[in-house]
Amino acid sequence: MALTLVVVLMPTSAGATLTVAALSITGGQNAVTVAGDAVTVTAGAGNTSGVGGAAGLVGGAGGASSAGGAVALTGGAGGTTGAGGAITLTTGGSTTGASGALTLTVGAVGTAGAAGAINITGVAGLGTNNVGTTITLVGGNSVGSGIGGAITGTGGTGVTGAGGAITLTGGAGGSTSGVGGAITLVAGAGTVDSAGGVASLTGGAGNGTGAGGAVTITGGAAGATDVNGGAVTINGGAKGGSGAYGSIILGGTAVARTISIGIDNAVQTINIGTHAAPANVINIGGALSTTSINNLLTTHTPTAANATATLTAAQVKTGYITSTSGAATTLTLPTGTLLGAALGATQGTIHHLYIDNTAGANTVTIAVAVNGILSAAAAAEAGGSGLLTVPAGVTGQAEFTLMFSSATAYTFSRTN
Repeated sequence: MALTLVVVLMPTSAGATLTVAALSITGGQNAVTVAGDAVTVTAGAGNTSGVGGAAGLVGGAGGASSAGGAVALTGGAGGTTGAGGAITLTTGGSTTGASGALTLTVGAVGTAGAAGAINITGVAGLGTNNVGTTITLVGGNSVGSGIGGAITGTGGTGVTGAGGAITLTGGAGGSTSGVGGAITLVAGAGTVDSAGGVASLTGGAGNGTGAGGAVTITGGAAGATDVNGGAVTINGGAKGGSGAYGSIILGGTAVARTISIGIDNAVQTINIGTHAAPANVINIGGALSTTSINNLLTTHTPTAANATATLTAAQVKTGYITSTSGAATTLTLPTGTLLGAALGATQGTIHHLYIDNTAGANTVTIAVAVNGILSAAAAAEAGGSGLLTVPAGVTGQAEFTLMFSSATAYTFSRTN
């Protein structure tokens, strides 16, 4: 049976107060599959231009050293197989005005007290394969040229302590073979000619001697032997029409910082742009940068040139040419214009080209191109840096260094 407690304020009333020593309003529990009774607290609507009445549930103030009274919203228990009653917090809507805000605020802390927490915690699924609670934060959609609603996670600012951390943790998978819960941050899509929203996690600022709060994104641990841990994926937003895909920026502001990738004491494989096609453009360091690479191991994907021809810019760009020709073979380098365009060259660009004739049965000769000529040292040393022939067999390997003086012209020398 439902119980309704109604307090009616007349339209002309300035207000009314119902005060009782203790008040508990609990939705009734019904039988078996019947849902629990709802509990609704509704403030009165405003008249004409009047503001709607406020609905407030306020815990009583504590006396002296006593804690303040708690306020609890609890959905009714479901029957044997019925679902428990839901709790819904919905702000007021409007026709032309803004909708009401929804705010969860922890009360002010006393001198020696700790600040209260706001916790949103899902429960574990019961049974063999039931899924744990899903927690979803979704920014509101916009209309017209308006910006979609933002979702911002920001750690609290410390005074002399560290800034608050931001941690997003997916639920653990079921004990048998359940997959850990995913964590997804997806910024809102732009409409028509608007850019996609920015996805951002910001650690709280530290004050005084306190460190800034950490932001940690960690893939879930695997549940059993020989199972991969959860991946962490960061993607820029999808492009619209002829626009560019969203950028992924690490350390984008103009301040000095250290960005570390793969620094733990373990064997790590770090892949950057390793897919075969299309061609990647990977830039490391600017014009005034100092770049140090220790124990560099360079691997090329060989491309074949088994007959006399002018090499394409794409072939030379790979950096490694093989030949298995049984006849004498002359390979002419591409023009400075073509190769410069393929490499994105400017004055100061250096490119290394390796010729591998170890599987060939005759000599390979490298020929100069238009705006791709021998350097002064190579021209003066026909048997050294100007040696253009590569013999067949086990000694048939050569390295040439190409040096660009502009985007369309280069000289080259044999360096090995």
